[in-house]
Amino acid sequence: MLEKTLKYVIWLGLGIIAFVPVLMYGGFFFPFIFTKVLVFRVIIEIIFVLYLLLISININYKPRFTIIFFSFLTYIVLTFISSLLGSNFYLSFWGDIERSEGIMLLLHLFAFFTIISGFIRNKKEWLLYFDLAIIGSLVVSFFALGQKLNLNFVLNAGQGRLSSTIGNPAFLAGYLIFGVFFAVFLFFQRKNQWLKKYYILTAIFELYIIIQTATRGAFVGLIFSLILSIFLLVFFTKTNKKIKQAFLLLILILFLFGGFVYFNQNTSFVKNSEFLKRMSSISLNDRTTDTRLMTWSSAWQGIKNKPLFGWGYENFNLVFNKYFNPYIYEDPGSRIWFDRAHNVIFDRAVTGGIIGLLAYVFLIFYPAYFLFKKIIIKKNECFIISFFKKYFLRKKTGQNIDEERNNDSTDKITAIIFISLIFAYFIQDLFVFDVLVTYIPLVLILGFLSSYDKEFKFKILENKQFYKINFVILLILFLPIIYLVNIKPAEANMTIIKAMKAASSKDFENSYNLFLKALSYNTYGNQEYRIRFAEFVDTMIYKKDKTDAFRRKASLKINEELKKQILEMPNDVANYILLMRHYNRAYIYNINLLNNVIAVSKEAENLSPTRPHIYYERGYAQIYLGNYYSEKGEKGKASEFYKKGIKSFKQAISLNNQVEESYLNLILMLMVSHQTDEINNYLNKMDKLGIKYQKEKSLKRIASAAVATKEYDFAIEFYKKLTKICPDEPKYWIDLSLSYIYKGDKDKAIEIAKKVKSFGANYESQADEFIKKISDKNFKIK
Repeated sequence: MLEKTLKYVIWLGLGIIAFVPVLMYGGFFFPFIFTKVLVFRVIIEIIFVLYLLLISININYKPRFTIIFFSFLTYIVLTFISSLLGSNFYLSFWGDIERSEGIMLLLHLFAFFTIISGFIRNKKEWLLYFDLAIIGSLVVSFFALGQKLNLNFVLNAGQGRLSSTIGNPAFLAGYLIFGVFFAVFLFFQRKNQWLKKYYILTAIFELYIIIQTATRGAFVGLIFSLILSIFLLVFFTKTNKKIKQAFLLLILILFLFGGFVYFNQNTSFVKNSEFLKRMSSISLNDRTTDTRLMTWSSAWQGIKNKPLFGWGYENFNLVFNKYFNPYIYEDPGSRIWFDRAHNVIFDRAVTGGIIGLLAYVFLIFYPAYFLFKKIIIKKNECFIISFFKKYFLRKKTGQNIDEERNNDSTDKITAIIFISLIFAYFIQDLFVFDVLVTYIPLVLILGFLSSYDKEFKFKILENKQFYKINFVILLILFLPIIYLVNIKPAEANMTIIKAMKAASSKDFENSYNLFLKALSYNTYGNQEYRIRFAEFVDTMIYKKDKTDAFRRKASLKINEELKKQILEMPNDVANYILLMRHYNRAYIYNINLLNNVIAVSKEAENLSPTRPHIYYERGYAQIYLGNYYSEKGEKGKASEFYKKGIKSFKQAISLNNQVEESYLNLILMLMVSHQTDEINNYLNKMDKLGIKYQKEKSLKRIASAAVATKEYDFAIEFYKKLTKICPDEPKYWIDLSLSYIYKGDKDKAIEIAKKVKSFGANYESQADEFIKKISDKNFKIK
């Protein structure tokens, strides 16, 4: 009775895991990721304990010790070693909230693999679990369809590329690749014609959703896997000659269609399809491709620096920062913080070294090798594996799935499907990275294919007592693990969301207390929570929300927290820039914070010397110090800081001379020190380089700075440009008129003021009053 109950509960848990990709709770920070990982971890922890109890009752359910099992275990051990030798073991082990990965997730995935490879013992049960996985992917796909149809009750409906409950188009496409192949696999396994129709319709539907995500990497992976599967079918199976010819014709049609789309990418036929537009835009000159290549170049530098064991799991950001390519940054909208290489080879090589990469590649491709050699061409295993089995392990007698395989053709098709799936998954992973929704089906196929491999026997692992002891140990640790790994992080996570919601509704006191409460849990999310806390405090200071005393108290508290941030992760330059930005906001309460910015910038420069934002923040601090001493009448000190500020902004330009932001910062600094010739020099440089700064936001910024620094010629020049770009905006005409009066050109000021009258309403009376004051010489000039 107990055994039956345990099996029922374990199946229930496995069933829930099949639907984890559907789950998303908006009350969590990073809800698309954290919700899924939280549920997955809790379910795995529960059923793994029950699984050990089941084995202690019935030893037949013990794990299958195969090459895949040992490959997975080896990969985790090597990851652990590389993380111990790396820069931040805490982050390597726990991961962060945004990705929710780390060694902790790998351990749960390995537990999932161990359970399914040992608990699911026959073909009927495997097909049932694949059915559950397909249903889960169908639910996700229907949510995506709801987005496509712009159904109001579906999250993110009508907002461009489909993301469904996954939250990201690339991750959705990666997940559905498995769904398509699972459906094709079951199509060949089931005999019922209605089920066959269901599977083929499912595959077509999910393929359609993949296309609608417009994810290039996934589509390239699918095309390659299709070509591979056709190649294997044509040359390694006894397929009808006409069918083989049809397959080869299909490949030819695909190539011809691809060429047609590429060479007609400027036609309306291509431009009107988001999918075709993205597929045809694949180019080395494409901005996304360019960014990827620069990121991979940084990764390569990191690999050369630590080739053997790498930098430690989850530490790609350290390499990216150290070897940051300044050409990644184009404007304030650029993505400049990468924690993944968006390429599985570079990711694994950077974080785990060449050894970790080889272990990962073996784990992924050994099943494909095994299927090809043992099923498709039916040759004996390689010498290395034979030697390993003969001298280190004892073969277990008896086979499970092997006994049920009696149809050579079906077996070969099964092998071709899963070989092609492995390659499709791997190729799409060359352009993105894994998350839980792709890990789950990957581990599922590893577990399934493990049942095709030979099993090895260890005496100690054949003993029920071994599993009873482990069950008792885990049962004792169960509640502490559940609390520390799941409940405590979840409470902190929900608290941070409440804090952010309170801030957006202007409930500042409550928000402040909730931020402190979230941090008090002291979980692995604290680094991300402090970033949000700092943004909250700095926004309050900038907008002058709440009372000055409250803002001052909040500023002092975040000072303290950001110092902890650096102590916890002293090698992450993002923490230093965050502290510098806060100091540049909070210096109104303590002018010495600006000197701290300069000191912190030197530490940041050592970690990431090519990041322009370090020099921006340093330059801002030097401007503020210059202004401070100027107001005190200490012109010499003011001039010294202005010169240093100019030097900082010039350093930023020297890193990448294509960035508008760097030039604008320098020009504003030159205005403060009234270096007219230099201002014109850099404006001309921007024109020559084709930097498009002559847009409203940039011109407004320069014109406002010109007025503030009494550079009225520049103010007039740029307000004139603004009136040409935005002729219907009365404010720019008013500012232009004021700039003329500040310069002393009353006639021109009156002429422009008359133009303001044409806007009617209150502007007419205000303009008349302004003109009268000028005429009567009653207008006070700044």
